[in-house]
Amino acid sequence: MHSLYLAINELEPIALTFDEQGVDVVTLQTALRLLGCYSGEIDGHYGVKTRAAVKAVQEYFELSATGIFDTKVWYMLSSWNASPEKMMQAFI
Repeated sequence: MHSLYLAINELEPIALTFDEQGVDVVTLQTALRLLGCYSGEIDGHYGVKTRAAVKAVQEYFELSATGIFDTKVWYMLSSWNASPEKMMQAFI
């Protein structure tokens, strides 16, 4: 299985927001990096770059660009029926 699918499958349908820290943020950052919309460090801190990447995903899916990873974003990523290559090209 492609590493992008594995990272997305590891995400939980929970809310993560600015300045949070932990393993869930590491998982989110990993998935966002594999998508190509996050270039920051995978450090487990939901900072400016993580928020910007989440906003990019929200804008792609035509959701309100709040920068908060919530169940809507989780659902869109986890149910996105596209090849990993197509997923990654969406944010280039």
